[in-house]
Amino acid sequence: MTLSGRIGMVLMGVFLFLAIAGPSLAPHDPMRLDLSATFEAPSWSHPMGTDENGADVLSAVLTGARVGFGISLLTVLCGLLVGGLLGAIAGTFGGLADLLLMRLVDVVFSFPGLLLNLFVLSLVKSPTVGHLIFALVITSWAGFARVARGQALEIRHREFVVAARALGASPARILFSHILPNILPPLVVQASFSFAAYLLVEAGLSFLGLAPTLVSWGQLIAQGSRYLLVAPHLAIFPGLCLGLCVLGANLLGDHVRDAWDQRANPTQ
Repeated sequence: MTLSGRIGMVLMGVFLFLAIAGPSLAPHDPMRLDLSATFEAPSWSHPMGTDENGADVLSAVLTGARVGFGISLLTVLCGLLVGGLLGAIAGTFGGLADLLLMRLVDVVFSFPGLLLNLFVLSLVKSPTVGHLIFALVITSWAGFARVARGQALEIRHREFVVAARALGASPARILFSHILPNILPPLVVQASFSFAAYLLVEAGLSFLGLAPTLVSWGQLIAQGSRYLLVAPHLAIFPGLCLGLCVLGANLLGDHVRDAWDQRANPTQ
């Protein structure tokens, strides 16, 4: 494994751990206010300082790790399952299903993703985190569908698929036993890059105050941006966590892509 791949794996492992155990590790309640300790600089009692209400920034950052990581991970997993399966079906069997799916993908890609997310959220009077994930999946599945279809179009003409079809294998067996296992690695690469992208999308929506989350990195960055000259640590620490998590996902995605390229083209 390359150095960048190791760095990406370590970063993603750290943030996965923080997403799972972060709220339990938080030294304070992120919602507890202490007006006698506002805008405190980083110290032993508050390693990342406090905000304008005296709330502990470290506790908020640890809680926000679960929110951002969880929303992005669920968005990518749902998009992978829906888009990957639909794209594999379209690429394997073609015909009307392929035509309809690709036109639907074209429609999704014809709209700016963020505007489409905002439109879906605006349809709900009181959006929840579930609505936010659904709005993000509306755009995420299309990318997976396009990748899966392209791979399935190439694999369905290979010798082992043709042989399975000649031996009387059912369409479902061909799809689940021969097509899907062989298109999974490119979809995993797509998932790693999509995770980083939707982590930024969730942070952007939270920064604008449009995401239905109480504590997230985007919301903390927006809160800290109002006090950059007074207490820059309010925006620096959540912004640093967001940047490192995105960097880790991209480095890990690069490593997985390179490993797949070497496996697919061993002579290169």
